[in-house]
Order: sequence, then C-alpha cells, then structure tokens
Amino acid sequence: TIPGSGTESISVFNSVSSEAKDHEADDDKDPKSTDSSSKQRRKSSEKAEKSDISEKIEYQDESVAKTNRQKENNNIKRTFVLEWNLYEDLKQIVTEWTIDDTSISEAFFRFKSFAESKANRHELKFSEHPGEILALNSILLLEENSVRVQLNISSAIRTKIFEQMRAIYPKYDLPKVVEDICHRCAQVARKQTREALEEEIDNAYNDLRTNSSPSDKKLLRISQNVWNHIAENWRTSFDSLQTIEDTHGKQVVVLNKISGKFEVVFGLFKSPYKSSSHFANVDLVDLGVFMKDSLDNMYKEKCLELDMAVFGIHAFGYNVRIYAMDLSYDAVYRMYLIGEFEMPKSNISLCLVENALHEVENLKNFVEEYIERLPSYTTYNENTIKTPTEKMRMTRKTVATPRK
Repeated sequence: TIPGSGTESISVFNSVSSEAKDHEADDDKDPKSTDSSSKQRRKSSEKAEKSDISEKIEYQDESVAKTNRQKENNNIKRTFVLEWNLYEDLKQIVTEWTIDDTSISEAFFRFKSFAESKANRHELKFSEHPGEILALNSILLLEENSVRVQLNISSAIRTKIFEQMRAIYPKYDLPKVVEDICHRCAQVARKQTREALEEEIDNAYNDLRTNSSPSDKKLLRISQNVWNHIAENWRTSFDSLQTIEDTHGKQVVVLNKISGKFEVVFGLFKSPYKSSSHFANVDLVDLGVFMKDSLDNMYKEKCLELDMAVFGIHAFGYNVRIYAMDLSYDAVYRMYLIGEFEMPKSNISLCLVENALHEVENLKNFVEEYIERLPSYTTYNENTIKTPTEKMRMTRKTVATPRK
C-alpha cells in the first residue's frame, strides 16, 4: 500500500477479503459434497446387504422346504415303503368250505376283499388290523373268543365252525398225577420257603409215581423237572423278566422245529417289557406268514399230497398262544387258536403251571402226530419232476407287504 492513498488500501483489502470469503465458501461446500458421496456409498452398501440377506433367506427357505419334503417322504416311506403288492386271484375254487349250506369260503373271500380295499386306501396298520393283513395272504384267523375277524355269518354257523375245529384238534387230557403234583407244589410255594418247595417236589414225585403207567411216569418226571427249575430260580426269575433290557425286549426270538426238510413248528417271543398289543399284533402277522410259507413249501416245492398242519407259538410277555394251520380248502389257510395260557408272575400265581404244562403237552402230541406222517418224504429228491397235485392247486401267493 501507498501511505496516504486510502482508496488503493481499501481495494486491496476488499480483494483479500473476497479471496478469504471464496476460501470459506469452498470450505463450507466440501463437507456437504463428502457427506453426499458417503450417503450414496452407504445406500449402495445397504442395498447390496439387503440383496444378500434376501438371497440367503430365499436359500434358507428353499433348504427348509427341501428338508420338510424329505421328512414327509421319509414318513411316507416308513408308513408304507411300497404299495401293497395285491394280485388278482384267477384260480378256480374247486374245494369249498361249507357248513349247513353256508359257504364259509365265500364269507372269507368277502372279508378278504374288504381288507384289500382298506389296503388300497392305506388304512391298514399292522398294530391294529392283524386279521385283515393275514386275510390278504389268504389266512383266516380263527380265535373263538375274539372279534378280530368278523365274517358275515350267523352265530349258529360260527359256533359250528369252532365245533368242527375242536374235533380236528382235540384236547388231550392231562394225567391226574401231573395235576396232583402241580396242586401240591403250588400250595407250598404260595405260603412257604424255597427249601419247603424243594422238599415237597421230591415227596410228591415219590408218592405219585407208585402205581402210575409208564406214560404217566414220563409226564410226572417232566413236571418234576419244571418245578425243580422254579425252585432253583425262586423269586429271582420273576423279577428278571420285568427288567429285561430294551434291546432284548425288541428282539424277536424265532423257534423252528424241523423234520427232515419240513418245518412244522414256529415261535415268536417278546419279553414282558415289550408285550403291548402293537408288538404282539406285528408278531402275529409274521407268525402266520411263516406258517403259511411252510405249508406252501410242502405242497408247492415238495409236492406233498398229505393233509398236513404246522404249528406256531406266539408268546408276548406272560401270555402264550398256540396256533395250528392247515389247508383243507382252496385259498383258505385256517390259522386256528388251539390253546393259550398265562405264565406265573410271582410265587402266588404258580397254580398256572398246571395249565401251561397241559397246553405244551397238547402241542407236543400234535407235533408228534403230524411228524409221523413225514418220514417217507425226508429223502425227497430235489431233481424230481414236479407234477401238479390237488394240494398245490389250493395254495395262493404270499402278498409282499410294506414295512411295519
């Protein structure tokens, strides 16, 4: 500046002030621009994040839906696994089961058709419909005091059915000496100690074997052995049955009695821990199919022409049922309950041993009777040409069933 020149001094000041204002304006403007850019970047980032989240949600939804579909498919497979392999029976019915002009065969075929309709609708359950599932396999379950299979026949005809079956499979009388030893031992076991029971077993056996026939002595000896086993396992055997491990309870124990190439006795057993109706009914179906397949083997594979029967033991918990199965009429495998008994749950109920011995001895006699018919066939030649027989014509296929 030039001293004394006020105008120049002012213009220079104004110029400096103007530049300062411009700088201040620029300083004010830059933060706004920066904020705008950062906002845009944040918006882009948020938009990208939202897009990623939506994609993840869609993927998760699809994954959950896929998992649910797999669970549904697995549930369906566990329930049915495959469709019931039902087939149309084109064989002509030649030998028909009739009583007083009433066709039992026709009544059973109607029941079988009803079972097939339920199977096609996926309404059959092994745990609830054992009679219907057996009927799909041409097996007629005959239990006199049960309503599991209801044929459309009169009560009078139903009564005659069981009269006829009892005549085919009569009860053998238990020798009185066996009744006596069971009565004496049960009375002692109810009130006294193990030592007293052991003493009574020996005393009863020695008293009763005098003047007994050889066959009665044999059964008396068997009864003595049974009671000795009970005495040896005094009290402990009842408790151990109640506490069987879960895996043992689920396991099915199968018994086969084989005569040469022929299986004539089958058994399925469940512990008291797994003796509910669900497990019992599943085993009943399996037992019936085992028995039917054995008869089919005799008639279709071995070409027997004999009137044969096979037997099954169905034990679930403390309950035991014994069945016989035969094929006397076309497409009707009769599965008849020939006896049942209950096993003792404690020393107080050892009176049940007598009935158990009776039913088991009855089964033994039946098995021996039918096995005696087989010796000439035990040397069966597999290369023999199979010619159709009347019994072969009576047989029917076993139905492939879904998993239980």
